[in-house]
Parts: sequence; C-alpha cells; structure tokens
Amino acid sequence: MEQKMTDFALVINWPNEESPYHVHDWIELSYIYSGTCNMKILDKELNLKEGQFILLDTDAPHAVGITGGNNILINMAFSQEYLYNHFFNHLTKDNLVTQFVINALNEQTSHDRYIVFSPRKKEKVKGMMQELMCEYFDASFCAHDILSSYITLVLCELVRDYPNSLANGKNNYNILIASVLRYIDNHYLDCTLESTADFFNMNPNYLTTQLKKYLNKSFKTLVLERKFEFARRKLVYTSDSIRKIASDIGYENRSYFNHKFKEFYGMLPGEYRKEKTEV
Repeated sequence: MEQKMTDFALVINWPNEESPYHVHDWIELSYIYSGTCNMKILDKELNLKEGQFILLDTDAPHAVGITGGNNILINMAFSQEYLYNHFFNHLTKDNLVTQFVINALNEQTSHDRYIVFSPRKKEKVKGMMQELMCEYFDASFCAHDILSSYITLVLCELVRDYPNSLANGKNNYNILIASVLRYIDNHYLDCTLESTADFFNMNPNYLTTQLKKYLNKSFKTLVLERKFEFARRKLVYTSDSIRKIASDIGYENRSYFNHKFKEFYGMLPGEYRKEKTEV
C-alpha cells in the first residue's frame, strides 16, 4: 500500500513470518500485539511477551522469529528526524524525569542498540495502538496529524512508565536517580538536600555523590533548573507579575531573581515574556 507518512511506516508481522538478520536506517519500535516473539539482536536472544515494546537503534543487526498461534508483531519505523526533532526534543523541556529518561535511552541504545519497555497499563496502550493502526490503514482527512498524535501518546506512555520498567533490569542506579528526580519534580519549591536524602533513607553526601556521578549535576542545580522552568512557564502562560513569580520560587530580591533568570535563559524576565508572548 502507499505509505502515508514519509517519516513513519507501520508493518504487521503475522504468525509463522520470519525475518533474517537485517539492518535499516530508521529507528524501529516493535510492539508485541499478542502472544510472544523471539528476537535476536547481535549476539543476544530475547523472548518478548504480549504488551512489551522494543526500541531498536539504527543499523542494529536483528532477526525476528514469530511462531504460530496468535503471535502478532507490529513494527513501526521512524526517521531519526521525526523521533528526535518532533518528540524527544519536546519532552526534555517538561521536567527532570523526562530529561533523565531520554538521556538513559540515548546511553543504553548507544551501548546495547536496543531497549525494552514493559508498560503497566497494557490495555490502555493496546487501545492506542489499535486506533493508530486503524488510522494508518484506513486513512482519512488529517490522517498525518492524527497519526502523529497517536504516536506521541504511545511514546509518552512508554517514557512516563520507563523508570518503573527498570525495576526488572540491571540498572539499579537508574531506579534511584529517576525516583529522586521525580521527588524533586514534585517538591522543588520546598525540598532540601537533607529532606530529600531523608525521604530516601540515605546520607546527604551519598546522594550528592550519586547525582554528580550519573548526572554531573549537584542537587542545588537540579532544584534551580526546576524552579526557573516553573518561572519561565509562569511568564509565558500567566499574567502574574514578575515580582510574584520570583516570590513563588523563593526569591524576594527581584534583582537577584533577574540575574539568575538571565543566567538560565539569556535575557531578563521582562524581555523573555515580551519575546515569547508577542503575536
């Protein structure tokens, strides 16, 4: 059939279909729609189960074997430009957890060439995939925009649940760091190094060491980044005064707030608001 998006393609592998070792230029996200699937990636053999996804980097040699029964695999291929420019780059602006997840994905795919997702809300994700497939194979008006929206929803669901999926993996430090970042995302207005370390029953110095080791950032820097992202969004999406926004994140000294904001965004708060809200 004619491809509907130049940066995305979807193919269904039915029972008893096999693909020998091959590589491709696109990033591939495969979904086990039902049953199981055996996949070989380089020298590793994986047995994937219903509801799981596997993200394959470009040029990763892999082979797929699907036995009989009700085993069905959905393959989605994305251009690098689509996945990174239209999805990952938007995610990293939202919060510390998504920044960490994207960094983890980039690090792991560069090392292992793949990463497995095991979403908890399987029925929810399956419903999204069904809608995505219906739109792809029976496209109508605005199909490209609708497909992009479904793809983004599926990817967001996987990324949002990624730290929980790590519990079954070997990267225990990822679980710790992701949990700490989630805590900062929820408590950045009032948390301290001591209160955060206490919440996770660890020594503050140990927490500092782990953050520096795996993120190359201090606790203070992470909190400041989150506070000023909050301030930035307030400037763009509300009419709150700059003085009130500064006070909301703990800065009563307007001059110092202006100075710190300029360090993060290259301009003063008033200039930033004017530039981002002008029609």
